[in-house]
Amino acid sequence: AGAATSGRPRPEEARILLADDSRSIREAVSQILREAGFSVDVAADGWEAWERLQLRAYDLLVTDLEMPRLHGYELISKCRRSPALAQLPIVVLTSRTAERNRQSALERGASDFIAKPINRRIVLQHVRSLLGAHPRG
Repeated sequence: AGAATSGRPRPEEARILLADDSRSIREAVSQILREAGFSVDVAADGWEAWERLQLRAYDLLVTDLEMPRLHGYELISKCRRSPALAQLPIVVLTSRTAERNRQSALERGASDFIAKPINRRIVLQHVRSLLGAHPRG
């Protein structure tokens, strides 16, 4: 039986979508996640992330707040209004660290909030925690 029947992905099977308009952040965070064994797709902005979410199932979304075309707050809101994505764990990764930004993201449905600059241990701790708490399907 094993992982196929447990309903939960093993962490190394989890698929993560990372949305950030900063190429250096996308590269750094995706490398951290891939080295930890996750499958990672990247999107250069919120709209590209939204399009990817329509095409494939993800176990977790990591998103910046300030991005062109579709900012992170609206991406979170769109996910929460979509029946298929309403339960998707969403981690906000942002340099906008004011409490009002945090509250606004959480009110729209973000599951977690991480302040930049990125810290490998903190990113992995938050991602693993959310993936463990939200079994797939």
